Amino acid sequence: MDAGLRARSGEVDSDNPIVGFLYDLMRDHLPCGVVEELVGRQSAGNKCRFTNGFLANYAKDLSERLVGLRGDRNGRCSTREGSGSPHNSEESAGEGE
Repeated sequence: MDAGLRARSGEVDSDNPIVGFLYDLMRDHLPCGVVEELVGRQSAGNKCRFTNGFLANYAKDLSERLVGLRGDRNGRCSTREGSGSPHNSEESAGEGE
């Protein structure tokens, strides 16, 4: 991990698995603007109507798993602090920067 970059950008830690998921998603997979647009759509309070039931059920499963981690562990994510999470691993240092 680049300690200098971490210090310059603000030393931030979180035990929230949703924060970790969104961080990984934006750092490695989707532009922040796309994520912001998707969050805005969901924040509008519109009911979702899905065209692919299999994908919708998978999304529900993933959501329940993330929310379950948050609730079952009182906001603690078990994949932090050296247990293989890309948030702290040496191999992800410098990616997406």
